[in-house]
Amino acid sequence: MQTQLSSYLLGAILSFLLAAGAYCGFDSAPNRDISGQPDAGLVLPYTDAQGVTAAASSGGTASVVIDNNIQSFWQSDAPYPTGYISRADQNILLDLANAQSTHLTSKDNPQYLTDGNLDNAVSISVKNGQAAIHLNLPEAQPIYALSIKAQSDKPLQITAIDSQQKTHLIGSYLSTDSYQLRRYTPRIDMPIVQIAVVSSEAFSAFEIAALNAPPTEYVTIRLPQIQQIGWIDSRHYTADQNASEASLQLSSDGKQFKTVARLNPNAIPIVPVWIDPPQNAQYIRIAQSVADKDWAKVSVWEADAYDPNGPFGEAPPAQAQNQTIAEIIGVNGIWGWGNKKGSVGLDHRSGAQLYARVATHARNYHEMDWDITDPDHIPNYTAMARGQGTEAQPWLNWDTEYALWQKAGLRIELSVKFDNNAVHDPHKWNDPQQAAYNYGYALARHFGPTYGNGMVEAIEVGNEPRDYSPTFYRAILRGMASGIKAADPSIITLPCALQSGYAQAEQTDLKNYAGLRITPNEAQFIDAWNCHYYSHLTDRDGIQRGTYPEHPQSGLRGVLNDLRFCRQNLPDKPIYLTEWGWDSDGAGEACTHSQCVSEHAQALYAVRGAMWLMRLGIDRLTWYFYANGTGGSIIYNQSGLTGSVETNFAQKSSFRNLESLRHLVGDKRFLFVLREDNEAYIYLLGKPDGKPTHLMAWRPVAAEDTQTVMISVAMRQTPKQALCLDGQSSEGTTAPLPRHQNGSWQLAISSVPILVSIE
Repeated sequence: MQTQLSSYLLGAILSFLLAAGAYCGFDSAPNRDISGQPDAGLVLPYTDAQGVTAAASSGGTASVVIDNNIQSFWQSDAPYPTGYISRADQNILLDLANAQSTHLTSKDNPQYLTDGNLDNAVSISVKNGQAAIHLNLPEAQPIYALSIKAQSDKPLQITAIDSQQKTHLIGSYLSTDSYQLRRYTPRIDMPIVQIAVVSSEAFSAFEIAALNAPPTEYVTIRLPQIQQIGWIDSRHYTADQNASEASLQLSSDGKQFKTVARLNPNAIPIVPVWIDPPQNAQYIRIAQSVADKDWAKVSVWEADAYDPNGPFGEAPPAQAQNQTIAEIIGVNGIWGWGNKKGSVGLDHRSGAQLYARVATHARNYHEMDWDITDPDHIPNYTAMARGQGTEAQPWLNWDTEYALWQKAGLRIELSVKFDNNAVHDPHKWNDPQQAAYNYGYALARHFGPTYGNGMVEAIEVGNEPRDYSPTFYRAILRGMASGIKAADPSIITLPCALQSGYAQAEQTDLKNYAGLRITPNEAQFIDAWNCHYYSHLTDRDGIQRGTYPEHPQSGLRGVLNDLRFCRQNLPDKPIYLTEWGWDSDGAGEACTHSQCVSEHAQALYAVRGAMWLMRLGIDRLTWYFYANGTGGSIIYNQSGLTGSVETNFAQKSSFRNLESLRHLVGDKRFLFVLREDNEAYIYLLGKPDGKPTHLMAWRPVAAEDTQTVMISVAMRQTPKQALCLDGQSSEGTTAPLPRHQNGSWQLAISSVPILVSIE
């Protein structure tokens, strides 16, 4: 991801684009309701505020840790072999040796023993049969490591004496070690009060140094003022196992630091750390213990601090939905629905007829290179409709396929799929905007409801064309979207899936930051927003895992950033979440990769996630994927509502749970939130006129948490029937009715959503 551009710079870019006017003859005057605020979706961290500073214990410039560039990094100096010796924050013996603390068997000045200079020596002569140094510590403390440089013809015995006068052997410095700095790691946890170096013959000692713990290197970020900190993003990866431990510490005064999280220094990506409960602090420190290796250095790449809502921000107040539950829920499909042939001949056991039981719309990955062999060519759908195929696939007839989807009751959305590959390499597009315009025009004219066959109601300009530059994608978006609208204004036109909460995405493989990939010049042709989010989080080891939808760090919360972006840049436009879901086992197919959840969890989260997203006002929820793929357990391959073709599309619990949701309340709408906190989510559903008909409640916890708790709900209406939506059947499972007395319900809730009909 490239360094985040400032709002000022992006604004200047947008102003330039607006002033540029028409391109290739297309009208580009933007709508007046498009404001062009590219960073409107961002939640700026505390660390981006004016006056934030960063300092390091050693090494390079610490300010790179807060520069919003995840590719730059601070690196410490190397404590070993000699670096720590001259540092008072690490060497507990530095400048300790003097006439009061040190007893020698000679009259030489002892201060050279601990002055941090490896070239000064103290001569130790024999007295009463031994040459010795006894160095007293001002306070008892452990000894983790000790280094010594000396010259001796006989071995030197190095010992430590603890507060109980017990002697601990640290090691022997041999004559063959003379003039070399040797390090010993006795790791004595007992409180040591004295270090002794003894020999039977005279010797010279150049330096003695010691650590009471592994050397620690750190970056400290100072905020302008104390803030409530509930979330810290940290990229602290250190290569080659150079760090043995890492921790996140907070302080209000910069002196006393409290460890709030243990980190894995080997975690490669950015690790989000949720701090619960949140802490008030002005100073943030990322500290790492250096491994016991010569020349080992540690690194910190980036750190951002937020309030407890993190980079997603707060959820907006709930508003009643203007669509029914059934109208909102759809499914991602593909040509032939996994049967390795078209949909002709499929019955209710697979294909469109099967998935129409849970969905009212279907999204298809419409491969552009199935239509044309060169992006500058114009597809001939008229010839295709006559059975002559397409330029790229002589056997293909999209009309035949989509007609069967439509007959099953599915409204169709196309995601025109193109990527930077051999067919769609940027150099293959002679005129990207004109070529995209021509393709979009032909597509909409043939499939649109106004002039065409009426099979398609929405078209996306790309799925996830992340490997194109922002400039190149904008040319395609502007061309194709304007071509679609010119051919059929009634078709809903969307961009590819974008996100507006993470500007640094352009520095990674994601490359999907809306602030750089859509401007007012393109937005004027867009009817709805398009995004993809999955309920994943990154754990402390840097491993991505599936989690429940209400988790504060769930990736589903990225829609909150998009809501803010759209409010400023695409006001009143619908928001389509065209991919979301969970990988799970089920239907006899295992799920073993890190993002997997159980089959039971997938079923619960499907309903809970759908309800939470509806409460946010998301207008379309398209589950990914209709079925598992073949080929085993890899991310997104086990996300199906059914098993793969190899299981004959056996239904998973999630299929049954979404079917029960549609069967029981598909004609109802979300009305409002009764409760939404760490203990319970309680929503009211009902009719378009606002009359409540159902209450749905659950505990926002992982599916593995099977605890049932009793809660009180202020409800005057009488409960009629209670059903658990547990995925066991498409009818729900009967549950005990709430106790109703004096305008209040006593309701038992768990991680399984319970649906209660009311009078």
